[in-house]
Amino acid sequence: ISQDGPQTGPVNVTGNGSIWWDNQDIFCDCGEHMAILHGNTIYMDGIASGSAGHELYAYSIDTGMSWLVADINPDGDSVPGERMSVLIDDTIIFDANDGVHERELWAHNVLTNTTWLVKDINPNANSWIGAIFTEVMNGVLYFDAVNDTPNNVEIWGFNPQNGTSWNVTDNFTSMFSDQPGRHMTQVVGDTLYFNGRSDTGWPYPAANELWAYTATNQTTWLAADINPGSPSSYPGDDFSVVIGDTIYFDAKTTTGTNTVDRKIIAYDTSNHTHWVVTDVDQSDTIEWRNHNQMTYIGAVGSTIYTIGINYVGMGSQTYSNEVIWAINTVNETAWPVPNFPCLYNINCNFVALNMRLIVNDVIYFGFDDDSNAEELWAYNTTNETAWMITDLPGNPFTGFEPGIDMSLLVGDTIYFSGQAHDNSFQQGGHAGYYAANHGHLWAYDTSNGSLYFVSNHYT
Repeated sequence: ISQDGPQTGPVNVTGNGSIWWDNQDIFCDCGEHMAILHGNTIYMDGIASGSAGHELYAYSIDTGMSWLVADINPDGDSVPGERMSVLIDDTIIFDANDGVHERELWAHNVLTNTTWLVKDINPNANSWIGAIFTEVMNGVLYFDAVNDTPNNVEIWGFNPQNGTSWNVTDNFTSMFSDQPGRHMTQVVGDTLYFNGRSDTGWPYPAANELWAYTATNQTTWLAADINPGSPSSYPGDDFSVVIGDTIYFDAKTTTGTNTVDRKIIAYDTSNHTHWVVTDVDQSDTIEWRNHNQMTYIGAVGSTIYTIGINYVGMGSQTYSNEVIWAINTVNETAWPVPNFPCLYNINCNFVALNMRLIVNDVIYFGFDDDSNAEELWAYNTTNETAWMITDLPGNPFTGFEPGIDMSLLVGDTIYFSGQAHDNSFQQGGHAGYYAANHGHLWAYDTSNGSLYFVSNHYT
């Protein structure tokens, strides 16, 4: 249904390929902010046709019945899950506004059917629960929140097993880019790793660097001062990923007069050492190019795949073209993948929010090759070949935009949203309407390479 963060594996679902509409007609905006599956029941935010506003509802897959779970704000809209929602065992944890405490941390136990305010973290204002991150470690939820203390953006914890919540950290600066977890969070074992800057006053012993919180002994400690001195390294500003016991991420390093060079860093959580893995600027000598911004796609074995710029052949020009990069964590090398379409064409790009999924050793992604606008492409990381899967008729300047609204891997099949711009798939829609061609449900079977149209919900 939905999940926090990128999908890490296929969802196992069986069915007969049918699609239907809940004809009770009591919901509007259902699942706009949260949709959590527990057993055969979906818990979601929504608006009913009755007296309750935007509240917490449930839908039974078995019976097809929907019901109001909790009217948290009887006089208005609580809008549950607007910023975060997490399921831990039988407890759904989310943010909501009851009209009295502003937006705070709430919980609902699906077995006892009880809903309660967990903690009024900021009695004087909005706590902005989970606005930056949420992580679950050993059954405990860790998240950011705004306190009513001087260091007011800190890490909090909530244990749904015993109902306790507490302020995990209280020593980090609240400046926007320096807030704990603003750039990266990763969990390894019983330790939460995150970026942050300790608010000890000038001169800071360490700037925005890699920190850690170990739950076993409840200690917060500086894991690595990657860029010693006052310049911050801002670890994980582009991406971070855990492979084995090692966290890989980008960070800024200072070399001579170059203060903006970003490299790929490795941090070994078993012995707390860190080192430079490689650079991704292709030895470019123009200073502003020393930050080749990487967008994380995923990992295949020991190789990390990202989206980045190919500087080769650019000369002194300021234009850029995006390609897929490979970062091998074994031999610690990085390179733009070969045989990728338009390696040196400045008008080729990965459109924001389009699909980026890895199935086995193949990357599926939305891409504009400057000829067909945004279509669905694939790149096989084993034989290093790329091909375009879709080339639907229509306006070449708008494209298919695969996955711009959603994409989900179920077994071997990717279900995703796609746009048809030639009125071929209106299925009863209104000719000429943009929405009639927008957000259709499509499917691509990766096992046999078949693409098919599933449904159009605009009727």
